[in-house]
Amino acid sequence: MNELSNSHGKLKKVVKIVSISLASIILLPIMTLLIGRGVNDIALRLPDGVREKGYIELGGVMQYINIRGADASNPVIIYLHGGGGGTTYVKPLQQIVESDYTFIYWSQRDGGMTYVKSPDADLSIEVILNDLDELVDYAQERFHQPIILVGHSGGTRIGTLYAKAHPGKIAGFIGIGQIKEVDFIERVKFDVSEASRVSRETGNEQDLLKIEELLTVWQDYLKDHQIDVPISDASMIEKLGELEPIMFSYLPDNPARIDYTIQALLSPDFDWNCLRWALAEKGINLGVDMDKYYDKLESDVEDYSRFALPDILDIPVVIINGSADILAPAVFAQEYFEHLTAPKKEIFIIQGAGHFPMEEVEHIDEFSKTLKIALAIMLE
Repeated sequence: MNELSNSHGKLKKVVKIVSISLASIILLPIMTLLIGRGVNDIALRLPDGVREKGYIELGGVMQYINIRGADASNPVIIYLHGGGGGTTYVKPLQQIVESDYTFIYWSQRDGGMTYVKSPDADLSIEVILNDLDELVDYAQERFHQPIILVGHSGGTRIGTLYAKAHPGKIAGFIGIGQIKEVDFIERVKFDVSEASRVSRETGNEQDLLKIEELLTVWQDYLKDHQIDVPISDASMIEKLGELEPIMFSYLPDNPARIDYTIQALLSPDFDWNCLRWALAEKGINLGVDMDKYYDKLESDVEDYSRFALPDILDIPVVIINGSADILAPAVFAQEYFEHLTAPKKEIFIIQGAGHFPMEEVEHIDEFSKTLKIALAIMLE
């Protein structure tokens, strides 16, 4: 009987130890996360400035904005993120400029934070431009300071079109990874041309033939499909899987980007909607129907082709591109710059930088200096 009692007592101790260990494994990361977010929340306070986040109505749709600035009397930057899914919990641009500017991050209708809130909203370019106009009015009425638009990638299209329509409302425009009015196949031709040149210099004729085959594959595919949505054709996916790595092996590598994962998780700006969107992009559905999202993008993609980028703007314009950007090649940005007429214009090409110079480990310092110069030009 005593042996049975001793065994039972030992089992209870083991169960207790295991339970405590499991609780620690589960609770410790949660406690660390909560403490880290609390510490960061205190660190992010701006006692003499503005720090706000939430939803406002633009164009009849609730849309997310995040505002930070050390002094509400500073000039205002409205940031236009690139193609769908812009994040809000990592804002390298904001961190660079918030001491001297009031930075407004806006999640557009096709951006994660707004889309999860309003998945049925129209995504046409007209309504997005109207949304931006209402946001500019909001910022002007709120801060009564000059407003500068800063667009990245797809956001450069929105920025230039808005600048053409409403030059009197903004002090200037800065395009990062500036998109020229160029269709997808023209960019593929450029990439194929560059990769062909390098492979030819190395004497690899077999790779050269496969690279040039890729152009034919894309041209045939695009006769019946749009490129701005995920490819579902199995044979096309297989062919791209075979040919694209060969081409990209002869193009500049994507520069390493700073990993913001931990900072994002510890940021008080990383909330439930951020998590839902981040997981949806990785195929984990927490109430965000990505198939519906891509269908909406496909229905609106032809809409963008109706709007040529303006070649005359009545505001200062600065373009910042990376020399190794294969998504928005610097040569196209240079062509647009040369054809552009503006009262003041500058272009900066950051050597070795890619499509995200504000996040690239080796280039963020040079980009920061360049951006500050560009912003100063806007207000001269």
